[in-house]
Amino acid sequence: MRRVRNERYQQLLEYFDFAITREDYVLAKPAPDPYLSVIARSGYPADRCLAIEDSPRGLMAARAAGLDCWVIATDLTRRAGFTGATRVLDRISDVSTLLLDAKRAYRGA
Repeated sequence: MRRVRNERYQQLLEYFDFAITREDYVLAKPAPDPYLSVIARSGYPADRCLAIEDSPRGLMAARAAGLDCWVIATDLTRRAGFTGATRVLDRISDVSTLLLDAKRAYRGA
């Protein structure tokens, strides 16, 4: 089972072209600066981007930047409710499943 999971995560890596660090923006979450930096660097409009978060502050930042946001609820954050999230997931593995399914559907269309 571990090998299958690792293969799925390796497949997921193809969706990322770059990463940013705290030095790449001025204000931290819940300000939208981290996401605005990513949007600018990506060259895509916000409506073509997706944020994946695990905290209310991250969700606030993503939504303030105009992004759809999937939230992975944890035992510590589940009670937050995540109002405004596009989707609330129970496990991080759900992210790879949904993205890979979307990729297959897109290629099959």
